[in-house]
Amino acid sequence: MKASTLVAIILGFAAVFGAFYWEGGSFDMVFWLPPMLIVFGGTLMAGMAGSSFEQFKKMPFLIKLSFTPKKYDVEKIITQIVMFAGMARKEGILSIEPRLNEVDHPFLKKLFEICIDGADPETLGQIIASEVLHITDRHEANINYFLKLGGYSPTMGIIGTVMGLIATLASAGQDPNVLIHHIASAFIATMWGILMANMFWLPIGDKLQTMHDEEMSVMQVMLDGVNGVQVGETPTVIRARLISVFTLSQQQKYSSAQRRMGTGRLQPTGRPIAAGLSKGIHGSSEKPEIKKQDDTKLKKNNDKKPDVSLITKLFASKKNKKDSKSEVRDKTKKEKEPVKT
Repeated sequence: MKASTLVAIILGFAAVFGAFYWEGGSFDMVFWLPPMLIVFGGTLMAGMAGSSFEQFKKMPFLIKLSFTPKKYDVEKIITQIVMFAGMARKEGILSIEPRLNEVDHPFLKKLFEICIDGADPETLGQIIASEVLHITDRHEANINYFLKLGGYSPTMGIIGTVMGLIATLASAGQDPNVLIHHIASAFIATMWGILMANMFWLPIGDKLQTMHDEEMSVMQVMLDGVNGVQVGETPTVIRARLISVFTLSQQQKYSSAQRRMGTGRLQPTGRPIAAGLSKGIHGSSEKPEIKKQDDTKLKKNNDKKPDVSLITKLFASKKNKKDSKSEVRDKTKKEKEPVKT
């Protein structure tokens, strides 16, 4: 449910005040402006004092964002990556450029643009690592702001309680109705401080954290997929790796949907390749010719792989040197031993 946070908060407040009304209370007993001003005003000002006015101005936007979070269609993203993987193996990485406008997510579009510009996997990883770091810093600043408000709110409630008790003690010996009024004001401040912390500020902070985790997961799927396209992996391998983000039941559902479309491997036009092979992509009876990747690109990718034979030879040479040293040491030890008569 997209607006689950808003619905849950409304139902939570309804449960608390409904139970209070059920026990014979009335709403005018709890909606007192002096204690509410202490809790709300003190919490917001403490939060702004600990951060900045720019962070304070973003509060309405962040609250709205937590109530209506953006959902990512991961299946569509994986399908686009697999389609582009088939295009890259068939016609080269530059064949993706005319169809970048079909990519909805800006991060995925940026990844393919970097690849088309000729960046190697190491450079791509450095660029994305820097961007993910800055995104995480911004998100954590927003999350920590609401978590701090959740910590300030009960404290402000206690301050309101103390002020109410001070007014109560200062009114000792006067009209009992005045004493009862001050005592009620003290408890109302505590109630609003605890209620706002646990029903509003902290849930919004947790929701923003959940949204951040989901976005990082989707970005990791995109990065893994684009890396596979860049090094020339087959669409089947890329799809098998990317769908691991789903549960087993979701993976089976996704695979079944792909099989109903054909083989699951999409050609550049978005049609299943099985449908294109019968009449040919351009309507002919010949099978489409699969072009090989650029030799330079393959050589570049192969150069990044460790030379296993070289490493094996290195360890073998070290072992031979160690064995020869042991033999010399044993021979010297035998020569130094005294000859028994």
